Amino acid sequence: MSVRPREGAWWRVQREVIHRFVLGPARATPPGPLLKTDLFDEASGPHHPLAARPAGFLPVAIDVDAGVARRARARLAGQGIVAPLVVADVRRLPFAAGAFALVVSLSTLDHLASEDEIARALAETFRVLRPGGRLLLTLDNPLNPEVALRRVLPRAIVARLRADIFPLGVTLGPRRGRRVLERAGFIVEDQTYLVHALRYPAIRILALLERRGRAAWAEHLVGRLEALARWPTGPLTGHFVAWVARKPDLPASRAPKRAEHR
Repeated sequence: MSVRPREGAWWRVQREVIHRFVLGPARATPPGPLLKTDLFDEASGPHHPLAARPAGFLPVAIDVDAGVARRARARLAGQGIVAPLVVADVRRLPFAAGAFALVVSLSTLDHLASEDEIARALAETFRVLRPGGRLLLTLDNPLNPEVALRRVLPRAIVARLRADIFPLGVTLGPRRGRRVLERAGFIVEDQTYLVHALRYPAIRILALLERRGRAAWAEHLVGRLEALARWPTGPLTGHFVAWVARKPDLPASRAPKRAEHR
């Protein structure tokens, strides 16, 4: 898979947006192993979630592409980050049930070919989460005009405009995504929308301003646009739909019993 570099002002802004999304639910989750479901961010630049992972969580990451995993391993080593990286398919995770406290899946499942495959991946995610563990999930927002336009334009035009080269699959909107999560067994705790700037123009404008040493104010402005998530238009302006979903705790009758001391 071809990987374009993700460096500069736009990617710093996006990293901070994602970091804020991850940090709140992570703090509410008892620490433990953390699974990230792809390595594209880590392979393509320094501004990725594992560089700002929540304290107390031990990261493990997978990618279906061995080349992406190798490139990510080299970049992470250069940043002094050591984490097990596994070549694996999110639809068939090679981990034991209940292995993880937190799963971070950032626009991974929207590269799958069908809703059934997304549902299969969510079922696997549910299996490897411990009771009370959380899934932090983002998918391309089909209600966003940029995402919608990308899916109807000729492929050659899309390839020229896009910031990355990777397969595009199906995605789920807010209502459908919630239903699929709930069918997998999750309790949806929160649903929001992320990245409210016009993404593709902003990537190029910020890069141009940065080359001229004038990106700081624009970078700040793009970050402030995240306040649009609270507006009635948030479901249209957000490039990603984001969910916080929790695996239910074990019922009291199934929880491990404490030994009695006499």
